[in-house]
Amino acid sequence: GDGVTDDSAAIQAAIDYAAGREILAPAGVYLVGTGLSYSTSGESPGFKMKGGGIGKTFFDTRVANGYLLTLDGTGTPSTYAIGGYLTGVSIITNASAVNSGGILLKGQWLGTITKNKIKGLSGDSIRIVNDDSDADASGFLTISDNWLQGCGGWAINMTDPAVSSNASGHIRITKNYVLGNALGGIRFLGAKTEIVENSIAYNTGAGGLVIAYSASSGAPSLLSVLRNEFDGNTGYHIDVQSCLAAIIGYNKLVYSSNMTGIRVGDGVSGTVQNVHCLSNQHRRDSGTVMAHSIGSNAVGTHVLDPAFPSLTGVTTITDAGSYTRVRIEGQGSKEAVTTASYSVGSGSYTPNVLEATNHRIVITALGAFTMNAPTGIAEDGLELELDIFNNTVGAIAITFASGSSGSYIVGGYTNPATEKRKTAKFRYRSIDSRWVQIGAWSADM
Repeated sequence: GDGVTDDSAAIQAAIDYAAGREILAPAGVYLVGTGLSYSTSGESPGFKMKGGGIGKTFFDTRVANGYLLTLDGTGTPSTYAIGGYLTGVSIITNASAVNSGGILLKGQWLGTITKNKIKGLSGDSIRIVNDDSDADASGFLTISDNWLQGCGGWAINMTDPAVSSNASGHIRITKNYVLGNALGGIRFLGAKTEIVENSIAYNTGAGGLVIAYSASSGAPSLLSVLRNEFDGNTGYHIDVQSCLAAIIGYNKLVYSSNMTGIRVGDGVSGTVQNVHCLSNQHRRDSGTVMAHSIGSNAVGTHVLDPAFPSLTGVTTITDAGSYTRVRIEGQGSKEAVTTASYSVGSGSYTPNVLEATNHRIVITALGAFTMNAPTGIAEDGLELELDIFNNTVGAIAITFASGSSGSYIVGGYTNPATEKRKTAKFRYRSIDSRWVQIGAWSADM
């Protein structure tokens, strides 16, 4: 612990002897030239170490092309190391070894990495490896209250699987200070995970948080990204490349350069479905800002965010996705939505409220026409606008579906004259599952 003598062998001997019992690492500077490891087979107690606290117990790593500490609970596939923890240490380097990382986790369950500082390494601070689905997955982990700064890799990196899909999940990443890492802040693969109350700032490379696409893995799913602060990251604060269901809510996003806040789908990578952006707070200090970018591979994205205090230098949203719903509070119309335009002959039309909530219907044939009950999932208070254009040389006769669940309650409607249009809005009332007309129909326009 004098910062001069290589303590690798002595520490490894203590790890082997403890065999899952707690190791105390008192204050000092422990030089480590050879990577430390704890590997188990079968269901076994996990690695446990308690240091003297951040700023007291230092591990000065000189390990090149590897990790200071590797924890592998997969000696027997589909069994895991249980209940390990590492707390109260600082992992640093005074030698800048090539590709030198902090902690590698594989097959760890119910473990905790908390109250540590990892700074200035050339590789990842924390890497979670899951190469072969359930055989070596990690689960029910807590990574909390750590200071992860200035590393040449990621602060937290969940890597692409080498064999089969990533099955790691039930992970809680919370209250970490993630600052200035060269490849990015957090790269996530897996499922059923909370990324909550972290400060993720000034990370370069891929930016703040990446919900990653991997050609060798299934899409990440069932994620909660809540109450984090994002500031000064490069490119994107949050980049959702592939995902099946996520809530991105109540985050603070600060912009001080040209960048995008939340990208949902890049138009190239995997499927992105049912991502909800809810009540995030955006603040532009400088730069040209795109708050939300919805790519063509995104389906069913919902954006319900407050407006910027000022729109100078800000584009609120660009949308190339399918079935996107957008509501930016405080900007003109309460609901800014994609418009669907249809040219329809005789017969009927069915509005799909997942596709759009403003439907422009151009009727091109004379005679009877039925406006069917809308389809798609409707929430209480959702608004639907119908814009009906008579593009014929005579009379049309529109009948609105009524009387049944999901149908309209209409008042005062008359058919538009030749080459005229009229509009009205409806609001969904969940108590009786009806679309109720709001106000009067417009005059012919």
